[in-house]
Amino acid sequence: MRRRELLLATAATLATPATAFGSAPTEGDVLLDLMRREQSAKLAYGAAAKTLGSQAPLELVTIRRHESDHADALSTELAAVGLGRPLKPPLTGTARELAEASDRRAVLEAAVKLEDELVDAYRTSLVLLPDAKIAMTAATILASHAQHRFILGVAAGRPGS
Repeated sequence: MRRRELLLATAATLATPATAFGSAPTEGDVLLDLMRREQSAKLAYGAAAKTLGSQAPLELVTIRRHESDHADALSTELAAVGLGRPLKPPLTGTARELAEASDRRAVLEAAVKLEDELVDAYRTSLVLLPDAKIAMTAATILASHAQHRFILGVAAGRPGS
């Protein structure tokens, strides 16, 4: 095996979440996953607002700012467990769908879907965060995403769904 192949294999192993190896995720794994989601959401909201320009709902600008605040809060918690802020991830899944949406309706539908996913991710994460302070941060962000989901649902014309 050449040195380059060995380095790539090592990097792939380090980038693989603990759950892929069958063990429970660490607090750091959970926080890194949430951080990547927040970073993706911020990028996606920014791209959607840019695409719509002056037609972009004001909610997108506000929510993008919130995503940035969430990432900052998670950076503090990552530092508390000895980890740094990861590089910005590529846009995939619903975040990519939001970033690539070309009209107001498609943007709002994708944004509602993204917020649903974020609410689910934070709800799932709470039981995996043993530190009370870190869990409180995650719970606060969860509440914010639930509010985003409601606001975007109203803007999309489907508040109760």
